[in-house]
Amino acid sequence: MFLIVKIETARLLRKNPTSNKLYRVVFWLNPEVRGSTTVAAEPTWGEEYRLELEAGQNCRFLYMEVLSFSRPADSDPGTSTGVAVVGRVRIRLPRLTGRKEGGVYALVRLEGDGCIESGKVLVYTKVVGDDF
Repeated sequence: MFLIVKIETARLLRKNPTSNKLYRVVFWLNPEVRGSTTVAAEPTWGEEYRLELEAGQNCRFLYMEVLSFSRPADSDPGTSTGVAVVGRVRIRLPRLTGRKEGGVYALVRLEGDGCIESGKVLVYTKVVGDDF
């Protein structure tokens, strides 16, 4: 069985219109096997991915992080990498094979002793059989 994931776009609450940032989404069912979108100047992808659901694997959620980072020419090698987690989300997988689910999910990030909403991401998921 496979999980089809379509990552459309992210709407960020604190996006500086003059910033020179790049964006990418990293996603996984199992933290040891991660996938990622292409790098984009705007947080819009419209990309579809297929993740294998292994037999016996107890996957209930898709985990995602929206990352921002500086363009290579803008980064100072003596400082940090410039990569920042814009927000994270945990999305429950569809319970029925063949049923497409999705919508707008809140991105949250750590701040101080708690979490705050940092934006939203539009994602669709669908579980399909081996004959897909």
